[in-house]
Amino acid sequence: MTRYAMQFPSVMGNTTFENIFNEFWGDKGERLSRGVSGYPITDVFHEEDLDVIEIALAGFTKDSINVEVNGNQLIISSEGFEQDGGKTQRRVARRAFSRTFVDYKNKNDLENAKVSFVDGLLRVEIPPKNKTISKKIEIK
Repeated sequence: MTRYAMQFPSVMGNTTFENIFNEFWGDKGERLSRGVSGYPITDVFHEEDLDVIEIALAGFTKDSINVEVNGNQLIISSEGFEQDGGKTQRRVARRAFSRTFVDYKNKNDLENAKVSFVDGLLRVEIPPKNKTISKKIEIK
């Protein structure tokens, strides 16, 4: 960083005043999308031979969650719900969501995924596709 940029931080980006101003009067849509973009909290990892997706869905029921496969996409969604018609403000979110996971390399057997929902944690275990054996073809 140059000496000039350290003395005048607005040359490299927003000053502290601009950040505070934008936080109060800036685009509310941007702030809202920042606040819910990670909802629901999701972990994706590899365990033994499986690819695993875990989603924290406290307060949801098994019947309110949809898991479907569409080609090379696994779609997990819920319409969300309110228990008392929205009269009580709650800290545990039960709002609608849709998360799509794409198997770009087409290496997973999405059709044979196993899904469980225990104690507010949705777990999807996705096995790999059967490996194909190469075979030499004789030229006639």
